[in-house]
Amino acid sequence: MIFLKFNLCVIVYETILYVTVATVNDLHDLKYFDRRKADSEAFLMPSDFAMASELGDNDWQDSDDWALYSSGKFEGDMDITEGDILELTNTYPIVDSEDTYPQNNVLYNAVRNRHQLWPNSRIPYAMSNQYSSYSRSVIAAAMEEYTQHTCIRWVPRSVEDYDYIYIMPDRGCYSMVGKTGGKQTVSLGTGCIQKGIIMHELMHAVGFFHEQSRTDRDNHITVLWENIQPGMQGQFEKYDHGIIDSLGADYDYDSIMHYGPRAFSGNGQPTLVPKIPIAIGQRLHFSTLDIFKINKLYNCPLRVIGTKRTAVSSSPKINESQKLTNASIHLIITDSCKNIRSDCDELAVHGWCTGNPRWMKHYCPKSCKLCSNLTVQPCVDQRPDCFTLMQNGHCTISNVFMHAFCSKSCDFCKSVLRNETVATLLSTKSAIITTETTTSKSNRLKQSVGTAWRKLINSRINPTEVSSTQKTCSDRKGFCIHWKNVGFCKGLFSNFMMENCQRSCKICINEDDDKTSE
Repeated sequence: MIFLKFNLCVIVYETILYVTVATVNDLHDLKYFDRRKADSEAFLMPSDFAMASELGDNDWQDSDDWALYSSGKFEGDMDITEGDILELTNTYPIVDSEDTYPQNNVLYNAVRNRHQLWPNSRIPYAMSNQYSSYSRSVIAAAMEEYTQHTCIRWVPRSVEDYDYIYIMPDRGCYSMVGKTGGKQTVSLGTGCIQKGIIMHELMHAVGFFHEQSRTDRDNHITVLWENIQPGMQGQFEKYDHGIIDSLGADYDYDSIMHYGPRAFSGNGQPTLVPKIPIAIGQRLHFSTLDIFKINKLYNCPLRVIGTKRTAVSSSPKINESQKLTNASIHLIITDSCKNIRSDCDELAVHGWCTGNPRWMKHYCPKSCKLCSNLTVQPCVDQRPDCFTLMQNGHCTISNVFMHAFCSKSCDFCKSVLRNETVATLLSTKSAIITTETTTSKSNRLKQSVGTAWRKLINSRINPTEVSSTQKTCSDRKGFCIHWKNVGFCKGLFSNFMMENCQRSCKICINEDDDKTSE
């Protein structure tokens, strides 16, 4: 068994899943996302959290985590060896490869490098506008689990947030481990729009590896190496104590971060067998230890650990102290019966009119034929950065946006906003105030991570291969084009890309290579 040692950080690359999608799958995916739309940043809205609350626990009983293990669908990955996958699985981008670790009879599965934790338990996010309303509600449901059980807060990215996660429907399910700097991708593609899988990927972003990668895992499970897909053995390696931190928890078979029994199976037989009769790989909820470890890692208040949190929720719900008064009513006058959301007809077809009549009466009265003359909304801010936006003059500059999302800060509570204005706002991709952010912020870990990565990579490369690579400008890895497209040529992974993906990143070393790349 190989133990990998790093001084600063670890990337768990849970195999970027390149799914070969047929036309039938494309049509099926339209329920969840539409990649034909021009991608732009959006964020969850109160209506998404309202829909999430209507889904219920029964919706996840038949969840299937095959998307986490679809490594057999790689594109051009025959170059990816066990060592290559391990290099990625232990440097930062964690794309579903499950990790957790123990030391001194204590468990480990959290990042040891505190620079990878999100300050103040606050994780800014943005998401692709390609997701359907259903997918948005499932993502909201997953985020709400963190809100209910931990002090982690998922907040819409503001212009001041340089570091944030970007949720998008890339190929398969993957995420970085912890905060890596700048914009970091969390992919929720085909097969990933399930509450448990999303919670799993977000827990990677919070700073956790897979449970069965812990140093002490062989005391608790048996790995049946002969049943693993060829080339995928690297997905089952263990990590040295220096990579992860001990959080004082026992081995957790019930963790949402544990592989299932047939993960990466090449013959349909189990690849992981617990040493006691117990199920593994559940994707329904956090385990008690999951909650404990998240709260321990982020030093959450004691009243939060192991219980539902009572602090501010990530979802913009109205609490008891915000009872409706004449001063807190935000009126929306309806000239006629109209839908507020653009996807109402779709929701009606899927049975939301009868399944969630109260919610649909507010947002989709026309599609459900549930019209009324007047709707009322509590006057509250729907974004955590409303006060800052108000100070920057957006109450005037972005009047419609601020009416919908920052009424309280702008003192719009007694004003009237017509339904068609809200409908236009909610159905367009202009529902985010953004400005260009500079890339001048230096990455403190870039040089050190690059050095650690090069040492590992160079130790596994054939000398003749290096010599050949130096003479021509070419890509040495099968995923270079994909990595380039998700932004790895710049930032934290630029050193790795400079050595292995010169052609894709157009960073050839000499003039001859430059010409070759052209």
